[in-house]
Amino acid sequence: MARIHRRCTRLEELEMDNCSSSPEVLRGVYEFVPSFEHMRRLDYVQTAWDTTMFHLLAELPGLEDLRFEVRGRSGADMPTIGPQPQQHNGRWFRSLQTLSVQVSKLSFIQLLLSMVKSAPLEKLSLFIFFRLASGNRLPNEYLALQSLRVMKLSMRLDIASTLLAHMNLPRLEEVSVKCRVRPDLLSDLIGTVCTSCSPSWLKLVLLGRGSIREARGSPILIDSVLRPLLAFRRIEDLRLISSHTLEISDKTVEDFGLSWPGLKEISLGMGSRRSASSVILKGIASLALHCPRLELIALPVNVTPVPTIEELEYKDTPLNSNVRELGFGSPSIPAECVGEVASVLRQIFPALQIIRSSEGPTGVHQSNIQV
Repeated sequence: MARIHRRCTRLEELEMDNCSSSPEVLRGVYEFVPSFEHMRRLDYVQTAWDTTMFHLLAELPGLEDLRFEVRGRSGADMPTIGPQPQQHNGRWFRSLQTLSVQVSKLSFIQLLLSMVKSAPLEKLSLFIFFRLASGNRLPNEYLALQSLRVMKLSMRLDIASTLLAHMNLPRLEEVSVKCRVRPDLLSDLIGTVCTSCSPSWLKLVLLGRGSIREARGSPILIDSVLRPLLAFRRIEDLRLISSHTLEISDKTVEDFGLSWPGLKEISLGMGSRRSASSVILKGIASLALHCPRLELIALPVNVTPVPTIEELEYKDTPLNSNVRELGFGSPSIPAECVGEVASVLRQIFPALQIIRSSEGPTGVHQSNIQV
């Protein structure tokens, strides 16, 4: 650290992996941190549960981007050491705009969040990559992050719900929760998103993660689970990634179109091999009619029987020239219906190039479209 400081007196970016938990080594690191007053970006990994680093970094006047990872065993056998936050006359992390934290202990997230609540934070990523020890719970402190625009969480669904329930995010535009979806807890997560965020700002909601195994258990009832989000009329991108069976109706899809006029992308349950969907092409046509900015649609759709454009009540209405790809998931499109389906969809989406179903992609070539 001394050599770095001597040679790079105006250092702005640094990646540092401190694999030692030796008090002597840590003191050597901590001694020079305050002297990096020009530091704008720091990528720091440590193995000790020492909070001293938090307090030193909090005083750096120009730090804008911080990635902080603590590698170590999870559980009660790894205590937190170092000072706890005390009353502070000035502002901690006065320039911090982007924060990414990877830990195996929730108390570290609690501590750091309490120190950045007055920072001009715009992007926050939190990752908990081990199972939490028993008793490792959030306090009853309510945290307001007034300037936050983007939040990404990677943790158990119930922990994400609890964390969001303790937050006020009045200007959040994008929320992403990467987790294994549990149908019995998904409504709680959506509820906390709706409570902590403002309908005037939220634009993107991404929930779940991919799985190579088919999920078992209860289906996801899309109508009841996602209905609270209909009040968020600025939604532009909604994605639910899960291998669970989805129950979704044509009426629900029509409600999406009426509630989210600025919708650009929607993808629900495309990892599932089964579907209890009653969505038909009329629902897709309704989305196209009410959401002129749509670019991608991926929904479980029943395409048979194939309706005519007149039956869809879409004739002589504005066409959507943004959608180039449609995903219909499960059930697959019967081979004998591909031509009819493509013909109808071309009349709604003249730029359409590919239709994907559970059986694989079906090409629709631009040169065959009659405009």
